[in-house]
Amino acid sequence: MLEDKVTFANADCLRLRAAAVGGKRRREMLEQARKSYLTILQNPSSGDMKETVEKMVEVIDQELKKGIFN
Repeated sequence: MLEDKVTFANADCLRLRAAAVGGKRRREMLEQARKSYLTILQNPSSGDMKETVEKMVEVIDQELKKGIFN
């Protein structure tokens, strides 16, 4: 559970920092955060963690597809 929380915190930090940078770097940071979230989904420590991570992945997917951060 602790490992999931640390991975989540790191991914969330990347996602939040991506808002402060532009263009290609922003996209790379979001993709890296998404990858970390997906790592958690492979073996989530709890149902709540799974739900939270799924929501975060959905948000990132929407941002990447809509080009909000381009």
